[in-house]
Amino acid sequence: MKILDRFFLLIFSLTIFTLSTGVAIVSLHLFSDDFLQNNLIYLYSQWETGVVALLIAIIALRLLLVSCKSAHSNKNFNAIVVVTELGQVNVTVAAIKNLLTKSIQAINGVRDIQVLVYADKPSKNTNESSRLNLKLKIVVGPDQIIPELTNKITQLVKERMQQIVGIDVMDVEVCIEDISNTVASKPRVV
Repeated sequence: MKILDRFFLLIFSLTIFTLSTGVAIVSLHLFSDDFLQNNLIYLYSQWETGVVALLIAIIALRLLLVSCKSAHSNKNFNAIVVVTELGQVNVTVAAIKNLLTKSIQAINGVRDIQVLVYADKPSKNTNESSRLNLKLKIVVGPDQIIPELTNKITQLVKERMQQIVGIDVMDVEVCIEDISNTVASKPRVV
């Protein structure tokens, strides 16, 4: 959700809160009927009331459209589109993470890895594959030469993605988070 939509949501929520509080006060008869009737007639005679009501209706419509669009656009968000001669293939982000995690953990000296995948969706009118950017957060052993290891990892990632998935990786960012002797233990699934 964009910042403007969040601002609209804040205004809309405050308006609904104010209106519901007003209805509660009226239903509890905390003000006299004459006082409420005079103020209600005053509000009806002001053009500003109509403008505020119209703005609230526009904000409500905008929030409704944003919520419908978000639900629709998230359906294929977790898949990378690979275009081949025979058509499009969707590869899930989870599959790419598993492939890269297993490939990189096989390298001597890598203790733990976390793969973050950032993909740009291709436009619907073109036959292009998704553009892929990767961020690898890695824990390595203390006996490793980090520049050589990161070059090896970057080369392996680009080769594996091209060979297995059929997509070129635009950028591979390797972040060495820790240098440690301990191997990260995976929780057992029973």
